[in-house]
Amino acid sequence: MPNCAQHQCDERPLCDRDPTVECGGVAGAAGRLYPDGNARPAAHDAAGRTLAQAIVPLDGTGTPNLNGLVVAVGLGFSFSDRVFTQLGQKLVGDQSVAPRFRLVDAAQFGKDAAKLADLSDDYWTQWVPAALAGAGVTREQVQVIWLMTGAQDLGATFPEHAQTLRDLVAQILRNVHTYFPNARLAFLESVHWQDYSLKAPHREPYYLEQGFAFRWVLEQQIDGTGLNYDPFTGPVESPWISWGAYLWTAGDRPRADGLAWTCPVDTAPDGSHQSVSGAAKQADRILHKLRADPACTPWFLAARASPHGAEAQAEPLGTGFPGSSGIPWLALKGLPILGGVAKALVARCAPGASGNVALGPPSPAGVPFAGGMLYVDPLQMQLVPFTADASGAATVDLADIPDDTALAGEQWAVQLVVYDPAAPHHYALSEAVLATLGD
Repeated sequence: MPNCAQHQCDERPLCDRDPTVECGGVAGAAGRLYPDGNARPAAHDAAGRTLAQAIVPLDGTGTPNLNGLVVAVGLGFSFSDRVFTQLGQKLVGDQSVAPRFRLVDAAQFGKDAAKLADLSDDYWTQWVPAALAGAGVTREQVQVIWLMTGAQDLGATFPEHAQTLRDLVAQILRNVHTYFPNARLAFLESVHWQDYSLKAPHREPYYLEQGFAFRWVLEQQIDGTGLNYDPFTGPVESPWISWGAYLWTAGDRPRADGLAWTCPVDTAPDGSHQSVSGAAKQADRILHKLRADPACTPWFLAARASPHGAEAQAEPLGTGFPGSSGIPWLALKGLPILGGVAKALVARCAPGASGNVALGPPSPAGVPFAGGMLYVDPLQMQLVPFTADASGAATVDLADIPDDTALAGEQWAVQLVVYDPAAPHHYALSEAVLATLGD
């Protein structure tokens, strides 16, 4: 059985890390998924949207044909196979998906980044051709790649092991361009939390640190120093690349958007691989990306656009202020999707503690309050009361989110205000969560 008690890493995922603090003091290893935050830089995003709009069904020779297919291939190892299997099952019979779209799972057990970086490996010469043939498609029909990869044996020192993986991922993308001549877009996934593992040679934060390899690869393409995808600026080396769903989170502590990795529910008996339900959870996050990201919707959805045209997201805002039980924290319980219900998970409070969850327009610079900073506009905020249970946690229904296209992209801030009579200022504050409404 997995070692559910083995949870000694209190690091935060890239998407929640402070963008001003470098991991281990390493230059270029600050928080967030992209150089300036969790959103793709505007110019890179615009290029991805343009490429996505240009994707049309292709016949077996790679020629546009209304009766052809738009093929996406999942590449990677056993972790990848589990999530792509679940994703494929979720797509069966889904009438909202473009009828000419096909997903091919070409992941293979044991084929880590080092194997995928070698175009002469039997992964490329035997396994991928067999996967394509089994699906009745050709390499010329492949226009989208979903790459989930990593490696166990790159050494334990950061940043060296992440730099090695960076170079391997870059070579994989060059191989993709060589092998799939019409691949336009590639979405990248790093390995999920591994601290429950009975066999991984390295403990966390090793696999968190591997996430920086993908960020550094993305930065090469974004800043124009490598992996060119645009034939008008030079020889093409790679598809256009983006983060996928980004699936790493610190075990059972939810990140700002609610994703958590619980043991034993989400893990297989080895503690490393996903259980069926864990792989399904990851597939749901990738499916959300496919349904909401404007670089995906034109070729994935039958309607070619998501209902509201924006992707729901959540990330931390500001810093908390401690009370007698430390700094409380909260996370959204799921993404802030238009037409849904916004819920917050309150945690790390004193047992039975009470207070309010503040909800309203963000005040990014913060407003001084009780020794800390309030990141919700105090003139427009709503207060939703809560009382923590014996473990210091609570789940709070915040608000129904209207199903209104006019709200797509609108941002709300959510922050926990805990009444704490033992604290010097009688209150403790969590950091805020900045929620972007969308699909």
